[in-house]
This record gives sequence, C-alpha cells and structure tokens, in this order.
Amino acid sequence: MILEKRSEKTVVFIHGFFGNIETFRPQGEFLKDYGFSYALVTYPKTDFTLVDFVDCVAEKLFDRGIDKFSILGTSMGGFTAQIYAARYNSKIDSLILTNTFASTTYFRSRNRFIISIAPILPEGMIKFYLKSVVKKEYGRYNRINKLLELVDALSKKDVLLRLKALMEFEGIEFNKNFPVAVLESADDVTIPDELKEELKLKTSPDFEYTFERGGHFPYIFARQEFNNIILRFLNEVYKSR
Repeated sequence: MILEKRSEKTVVFIHGFFGNIETFRPQGEFLKDYGFSYALVTYPKTDFTLVDFVDCVAEKLFDRGIDKFSILGTSMGGFTAQIYAARYNSKIDSLILTNTFASTTYFRSRNRFIISIAPILPEGMIKFYLKSVVKKEYGRYNRINKLLELVDALSKKDVLLRLKALMEFEGIEFNKNFPVAVLESADDVTIPDELKEELKLKTSPDFEYTFERGGHFPYIFARQEFNNIILRFLNEVYKSR
C-alpha cells in the first residue's frame, strides 16, 4: 500500500487485472490538488483470495488511522471493491465502480479453455497473447504504450494468481447505505451490455456516466474526462465536509 494522507477525505484505488500499484497515481495526484488523500493498493505476489486481500487492505488502512473512505475500483478492482463494501459496509463513504461486473459467471464460462491451459503455457506466450488482444482492441489509441507497459510488467505468476483469485469467487451482495457511482464506456468490448445492466440492478447507482471512448481503460485513454467525472462525484459526496 502507498498512502498519501493530507485530509480526512480519502479515496482508495483498486486497479484491475492489468495494473500495478502505480496505475492510479495520476488520479490520486489530481485529487490531492483538490484536498483529497489517496491510497494505492495492489495484489500480492503470493497465493491469495479476494477476501484475504480485502481484509489485509482494511487492516492496513485502519492501522494508519483511515476510518472511513471512498473506494474506486475498475474491472477486477471494481469486483474486489464490492467485496470490500460487503465486509466493511460501515467504513465506506462512497463506491465508484468503473467498467466492472457483479459476478464472474460470464467470464468463467467464456474463458474456460484459456483458464485451463494458462498454467502450462510459457510466460512469453501468455504475454504475446495478452499484448495481441490489447493491440487489436486499442491500437487506435494514442496512449496504447501505457497499457502495453502494464501488460509487460505482469509475470506469469501474477497472471495465474490474479486469475485464480478472481475466478474462485462468484459474487457477493452488500447493503447499500452510501452513494454509488457506476462509470462505463460505450466502446468497452470487455464488459458486455448484459453485465452492465446486471451491475446497475445490483447497485442501484446514485450517479451514472458513460464515456464515449476509452474502452475498458478510460483512466488511461480518456484521463482528463475520467478525472473530472470522479472529482464531480466525490465533491458531492464530501460537500458538507
């Protein structure tokens, strides 16, 4: 965990499958200019479950005096953020879910073959496959190198550990007693419309926003728009503080 603490308004960022502890640093630094503190977390390099991860993050936050906070999670991180909200409901100021999903059933059924053979594939082949998918879907974007760097930074062990943690957890319900924002991209090919609707039915969002472009990674490909939208939502959440 990296914690930049300057105020009582704290945002915890949880990145997706492609990402590392620095992924949301630009958003954290942007919010810091508007009076927010932020925490960056990343998944461990050893075998873990998403519940283990959530509990570890909670312990570290509480040890550092962060009692309540907002959470922003994208993709796998958004799914993880929902688990956090279920286990530590009273500690959440708000929840921002970006291009994410409410359960993993769809992904398990669609990717069963890849999941089964990934452990026996060499690391180079796994990276080649992931990069080829990224280039096919996002080759038209100016900042594609930023996304390719995230993919390149993943080891085979990272891929397998994250895949295992994600696929062994189907979904979870949480009591909504805090504002929820659901952000999505019109051109996101990773999250189909049926999963977008399922997420909204589950969370009953107080705020919704659709990026016209940015794909699955608007925080990279539509960074300024993304930053402004999360600031707008968070200002409403904390307007009385």
